[in-house]
Amino acid sequence: LAADFLGRGGKFLRPFVTLAAHDAVASGRSGRGTEATTRRACRAAAVAIEVFHKASLIHDDIEDADRRRYGRSTLHEEAGVPTALNTGDSLVGLGYRIVSTLPGVDAACRADVVAMLSDAHVRLARGQGAELWWRDAADKSLAVAEALEIYALKTSPAFEVALAIGVRLGGGAGIDVGPLAEYARHVGIGFQVLNDLKDWRGDLENDRAAAGDLLGGRPTLLWALA
Repeated sequence: LAADFLGRGGKFLRPFVTLAAHDAVASGRSGRGTEATTRRACRAAAVAIEVFHKASLIHDDIEDADRRRYGRSTLHEEAGVPTALNTGDSLVGLGYRIVSTLPGVDAACRADVVAMLSDAHVRLARGQGAELWWRDAADKSLAVAEALEIYALKTSPAFEVALAIGVRLGGGAGIDVGPLAEYARHVGIGFQVLNDLKDWRGDLENDRAAAGDLLGGRPTLLWALA
């Protein structure tokens, strides 16, 4: 079931970003043989990043009571909540197994990649927690800055870690990503704003009706502006 869900759909933006960041840094930085070796490791890391992303979607769909994903029933609607939770958990374990055994890189590099992913994992959970806290609160007031901060917490770390791992495996700096974090923050916020606009119009790509996020009581930029 986990393997089936991995192939159901999506844009695969995060693994693409990882490979692109690696190639941008590695090109001209080392010999062809070394670059080929690190790219092999980067391909594995890119797969792990997509595995983590798919696991988060399964869990988010349960938390948000969503019924559609990739144009079909969400996994918990299709197989039940217990099976969906177990599938998501197994994908998380698979992701960590992949990055802890990256081929062709030393132990220090693998440790950095695991540290980056675990840090992003925790921050993404905090972001989702902030959204759930707002959804369950009695006071539904929401400032634009607050909506954008929730977006940055729940979405940006995935883009940041995708970039950072590509840079690290390409021969760049260690776990301090510097200005990449600010760049990823804006990318994550922009991604969520576009998602708001999809929710307003309806998302034909995923067969989702309009205003699902609004009616589901989730904090959105459109809610804050209204």
